[in-house]
Amino acid sequence: MFWAFGLANQNPILDSGPLVENSGGKIEGYASTGGWTLGTRPVTELYSSATLARLTLEQQSLVEEAAANTYRPCCNNSTAFADCNHGMAMLGLYELMASQNATLAEMVQAAKYFNAFWFPQQALQLAAYFRAAHNQTFAEIDPRTIVSAQYSSGSGAQVVQVWLADKDLLPEGAGGGSCGV
Repeated sequence: MFWAFGLANQNPILDSGPLVENSGGKIEGYASTGGWTLGTRPVTELYSSATLARLTLEQQSLVEEAAANTYRPCCNNSTAFADCNHGMAMLGLYELMASQNATLAEMVQAAKYFNAFWFPQQALQLAAYFRAAHNQTFAEIDPRTIVSAQYSSGSGAQVVQVWLADKDLLPEGAGGGSCGV
């Protein structure tokens, strides 16, 4: 649902942001767009085509700030560059939350737990890392820290995994998420 919302909702992030800037005019070349096989209309007709959430300038600013600083362990791009299904879903989540007057802190807190749901293996590894390196439980980790590029990007998650492996602390757990349908 959030993937569809993020994909279809009109937003400047989609209209003039990194997806458009890096697409060479072909927005359907990303996992978040080209991977859209759930609808009956082509993604190029759906992309940023509907006003599902009207945002004030202040709300849009919150979405842009949250999106620019939120990463997922499937790639190295922020949510502002929603090139994967998770990134587009996070954008949709942020837009919906902003339209309901959520604060930036509430939005990023939600992202912390959505990432954990989508990427359980990486969340387990982050929890083990923060417990061992900083004596913090998962609940105690600052949401801005855990969704940052340092920890929640693809390369950040890999650094955490190597750190845990070097210390023989790599936990066993559920598999990680992917960008597939």
